[in-house]
This record gives sequence, C-alpha cells and structure tokens, in this order.
Amino acid sequence: MLLRYFRVALLSLTAMNVLYTTESFISAQGTLELKGIKLDNLEVNGAAKLTDVVISKETEVNGSLRANDCTFDDISIATDILELKHCSVSKIIMRPSSGTLIQKVILRQGSSVKGNIEFTTGTGEVYFYDSSIIEGNILNGKRMQ
Repeated sequence: MLLRYFRVALLSLTAMNVLYTTESFISAQGTLELKGIKLDNLEVNGAAKLTDVVISKETEVNGSLRANDCTFDDISIATDILELKHCSVSKIIMRPSSGTLIQKVILRQGSSVKGNIEFTTGTGEVYFYDSSIIEGNILNGKRMQ
C-alpha cells in the first residue's frame, strides 16, 4: 500500500506531515512519533520520538531523536543530542547540526552500539549510563563518565 502527502493521527503513528510511506519506509517532515512498528528505512526532518520500533536498514534524522526499546541498523543524524534508552544500534554517524559545537550521544538503560560512533565535526562526547556499552570505537569524540 502506497500513501503520499497525507496527515496521520493514529495511536501507533503521529506526524505533522508524512511525505512518503510504504509498508517498509517512512519519510516525515515535522514531529514524528512511532510506537510498536517495524520498518526497513526511516527518514525524518524534525523531531522524532520512537518507542518499541525496529528499523532494519537506515535511519536518517535531521533533528532530535529520542528512542526507547528500539533496534536500529545504522543511524545517521544531524542533532546536538542523541539519547537512546534500552536500544541496540549497529553504528551511529553524528553529522553537523546548527546548534552547539559539541555534539552528545547519551546511552542509557543498557543500550549497546555494536560498531563505531563517529562525529563528523570532530567534537563529540559519548555518555554511558546503566551498563550501556560500545563494542566499536568513538571516532572524533571522547568517552565521558
């Protein structure tokens, strides 16, 4: 089922403007909230709040992302702060944002990153709480306690 240029107001999905969607891909402009959904790809220009979401391929966000109980393959994001709670991620790429000079990744409640966390601006900090881990490296940033 292919839907284009519509407004959504469902318990599992709310967005100001969903530009394009299929059963496995969502592209949204504005605020997006997803709960209990599985996708291949997600693209958001705006704020995203995700709960119990599985994204098997790429996640690209230009804006804030707060995720709880989610599984991601790759996250590419332009934001000042990325916060993950009880999430699993293959790798994270922090792209430049228009905000602060130092970008932050906050991992909480046993979140895990299997690969690298890369800050393309060269000024990043990664905070680990509640047994969160990274199996790869932090590139162009540093680990904070």
